[in-house]
Amino acid sequence: NDEARFLCLEDLHIVLEREGHLGELRPGWIPEIAVQRSQLQNLEITPSLIHPELSPVGKSAGKLWCRGPQDIQFIAVDAETEISEDQESAPFALQPRTPGVVNWSDLAVDDGTEREMAQFCFDAFGWNMCTSLEIPGGGVYITCLNSSGNIENRHKLCGIVPRNMLVKGHESSDMIPMFCIAGEKELEEANNVAISNGGTTLLPTTEADGFISILHDPWKNAFGLYYRTDEWSGVKPTTVLCNDFI
Repeated sequence: NDEARFLCLEDLHIVLEREGHLGELRPGWIPEIAVQRSQLQNLEITPSLIHPELSPVGKSAGKLWCRGPQDIQFIAVDAETEISEDQESAPFALQPRTPGVVNWSDLAVDDGTEREMAQFCFDAFGWNMCTSLEIPGGGVYITCLNSSGNIENRHKLCGIVPRNMLVKGHESSDMIPMFCIAGEKELEEANNVAISNGGTTLLPTTEADGFISILHDPWKNAFGLYYRTDEWSGVKPTTVLCNDFI
């Protein structure tokens, strides 16, 4: 959402097999993240971030395939050419709410590395960060915002959260997309459909600016179902910009 879009790995396999560059990919979602051109150029000259198998495929299409800390895979694109004016704020999944559209995401990372990951996202993508919130039982939650400097809900991109708090049993660090659900009743119905088709529950329905549940699909990809109720133009009292998160 906002500066991130998601590709299902199954769709990606079709493209890569056709091009002969399947490589060694683990199951998961791959976020496509728009960055300023100067940041894209910095990523291009950082060998440790370049995905060895996929970069040659993506470069011909103006996309930079990368592997970040904890083997998190992402695609960097030029914000000046890839993002249109109507994509510079939160998706219309929020206002009005559109079922099935990604309306939030959480970057689930190794426990204790939340601030280090925030530093990486700040350096690599130019994202702003909110003051970290202590999580009962250990760890912190950090909300990422776009580079505009604004703090309304529509400028939020994702959260950074310790993996074992959010998705205990999910074995890798991942960006987990949350799909918009129209209401509480629809959320429970969608949960039941997912489970009846081979999904398993990672996080039962929980209240969080609405209601959310997180599941594994049959291929162990984690995803969320989210009935989100915060307002598109609202500001939460806990949304406070912070550049000193290490």
